[in-house]
Amino acid sequence: MFRTSLITFAVAAVALHASAATRITVNVAGLDAKAARAKITSGARTACAKETENVSIIEQPYAQSECVNDAVERAVATLAAQRAKAASEQASVAP
Repeated sequence: MFRTSLITFAVAAVALHASAATRITVNVAGLDAKAARAKITSGARTACAKETENVSIIEQPYAQSECVNDAVERAVATLAAQRAKAASEQASVAP
């Protein structure tokens, strides 16, 4: 029974991400990786709290945790790709 409930909560969290409309912009300019991740995590918590406010109180901790983890992973991956692209562009312009 408990395992079935956890699977149900996980599916609800994944469905929540697919329909998420909340976006928060986080400025990480000039921050090192650790500080950028902390700021991204804080922004993700804020966005996910808004996204999961209508989820039942039993499911909310699971949904918020999954939402935050997913949002942070996507944001960090995007940031890393952007920084790598900027570095390669800068290297190709350098004399």
